[in-house]
Amino acid sequence: MIRFATLVLFLALPVGVAAQDTVPAPGVIQPLDNAPAPEIAPPPEDPASSTIENGIDLLQQGGRQVLRGLQDQMAPLMQDLADEVEPKLRALAGEMRPMFEQLSQMIDDITDYEAPEKLPNGDILIRRRPRPDPAPPEQPDAPAQGDEIDL
Repeated sequence: MIRFATLVLFLALPVGVAAQDTVPAPGVIQPLDNAPAPEIAPPPEDPASSTIENGIDLLQQGGRQVLRGLQDQMAPLMQDLADEVEPKLRALAGEMRPMFEQLSQMIDDITDYEAPEKLPNGDILIRRRPRPDPAPPEQPDAPAQGDEIDL
């Protein structure tokens, strides 16, 4: 793909630039050896007829064709892989389902636990987050001794 893009860029260069033996250093202005100044053509009236735009359209079409070709080549391989792996994944899910059901019954709410950590001996530890202490229920202010309530 990179070689194709390089070839396209090389072909897009003006003939005089592609034929030069040396490339001038950036910022250095080369003398034109009494060459006539190039005429600047006005922009084309129809942008679709521009050479650059036509080149870009061709590159887009080429890119689409390459991707379609890759997709066409990969589709049978991916289907074969899916056909081979699907039964194994279904069997694994069937084996693990009872374990996950037991785990979900023990864990109620996953937000009550911190992230798992692996200990040096290989054990996996999942710590429960500390719960905030519940606030004691508010009791109404009891009258101080000696205070009487008049009804």
